[in-house]
Amino acid sequence: MFKMLYVDVLCPTGHKVFNSLTISALISLDAEIRIVGDERCLPENAIIAYRIPSKYLMKRKSRGLSKLTYRINEYQKLRWLVKVIEKEHPDLVILSSYETISLSIVSRRLKIPVLAFNHNNLDELESKLKRFFYRRIGGSVTQVVFENYMADYLKEAIKVRNKVIVLPHIVEPEKQLQPHPQFSNANSKFLFAPSSSNDLTVIEDLLKRAHELKAKGIKLVAKYRENVDRDALVFRKRFSDEEYVSFLRSCFAVYVPLPRHFNYRISNVVNEAIANNKKIIISNNRFSEFICSQYPSLVYVLRSDLLEEADEWKKWMNKSSSSYNEERESFLKSHSGERFHKDIVAELRRQYF
Repeated sequence: MFKMLYVDVLCPTGHKVFNSLTISALISLDAEIRIVGDERCLPENAIIAYRIPSKYLMKRKSRGLSKLTYRINEYQKLRWLVKVIEKEHPDLVILSSYETISLSIVSRRLKIPVLAFNHNNLDELESKLKRFFYRRIGGSVTQVVFENYMADYLKEAIKVRNKVIVLPHIVEPEKQLQPHPQFSNANSKFLFAPSSSNDLTVIEDLLKRAHELKAKGIKLVAKYRENVDRDALVFRKRFSDEEYVSFLRSCFAVYVPLPRHFNYRISNVVNEAIANNKKIIISNNRFSEFICSQYPSLVYVLRSDLLEEADEWKKWMNKSSSSYNEERESFLKSHSGERFHKDIVAELRRQYF
């Protein structure tokens, strides 16, 4: 039987949903899947064959952790992983996440085919150092991106020699939960901005302009580095799963103030907003331009400022569009577990069968 090793090298807590949906899609394959990682980033029912040693699970932004220390840690972690691979002898290794420089250094030792998912790796290629190491990742590694324009960027701008394939970032609607009781008024202009990638300068500007939010009848609930409670805004350092889904169900729209350099990666907040039948108000960058070009009825891209454009996006929100349901269904179909299964089976057959 075909044997896979599924590894989340970085183990970020925010990957739990991604890993859960991806592993579920892989289980439908006729293959043995062995999981390597940590409970914090894997589905609750996952059987973990190898737990990454706790000494390697330092957070990247830990106080006192230098970039050099972080990369040495990631390199040592991958050396540990190589030993696991040599012990298991899988037919394929799937890296759910990875750090570019450490993988580049270790990749020459990987003789087994590897599929490596790219999350923020591509946006880091603005760095000449990261680009240097990325282009030297061993030929056994196939780079996986989530959209065709990202593949074009790697091939044409970065000129990678590795094979690059596109697989969908799977998304599914959340379980049905009741709207948040504090924001159950369907007529309220309640915006929910839960992304960990929120541009903090934008959030801090809105904090200073809370009176303008109130004057325009807007209530903002957002993720921020500290808890704040005002008449027009509620900021939280984190949301529980129940709070997240409850706010998502209640909001007028999902607000995604991503930084300008958010260009070649996916915002899962955008995916989940569409899956849960919510329109999106998003800042302007390469990713938002792409998603708007594909699904213009689902996404409003701000040219400048949320408050200055309030009348325009409110008008857009209230405008009925015959193409909305069609675009949403197209998005869900192209980002489904079934589509992922079909695409990865086709790729495995091309490469290994």
